[in-house]
Amino acid sequence: MLLAFSIVGFSQTTKDVVKLKNGSIVKGTITEMVPNKSIKLSTSDGSVFVYSMEEIEEVYKEEASQNSNSNAGDDLCMKAMNDALSNYHGEGSLRGATWATSIILSPIVGIIPAAIGASTEPNQSQLNCPEPKLYQNDRDYRTCYDQQAMRVKKSKSWGALASSSCVWLGIILIGAIL
Repeated sequence: MLLAFSIVGFSQTTKDVVKLKNGSIVKGTITEMVPNKSIKLSTSDGSVFVYSMEEIEEVYKEEASQNSNSNAGDDLCMKAMNDALSNYHGEGSLRGATWATSIILSPIVGIIPAAIGASTEPNQSQLNCPEPKLYQNDRDYRTCYDQQAMRVKKSKSWGALASSSCVWLGIILIGAIL
């Protein structure tokens, strides 16, 4: 019984911390870990994040405060990330250029606009941040919002390449059959 209380007590007073190479820190519970590949982390607000090991600088445990107000920084970051997911739609990811290049020329050439779109920071005027004062005045909110917006932009860029490559391959296969 003492062992059971120790395990329960330990799990309630620690949380997993994932420190990313880009400087952001996400706290929660690691729910899945694929060695040398990825970590899935659930946060206190119910969000789930998956990070590749290439993005991660460090993973460690820390004592969780019994005071629920101590999560204010984490909650603000989660709010910023959720705001970015809801409001930034990947503008500037060069999806159209990737599609056109991939369909007209080939997916290999389509890598060029996809890589450019995925590697450039989102334009400040296209972020669609619902909290402009908070974005301007709170560095943590801004950092978390910008990082999530960059993830969205990368996803849109590479997703355009993947989908246009499938269409291109389908056109080639239909042409070969006919």
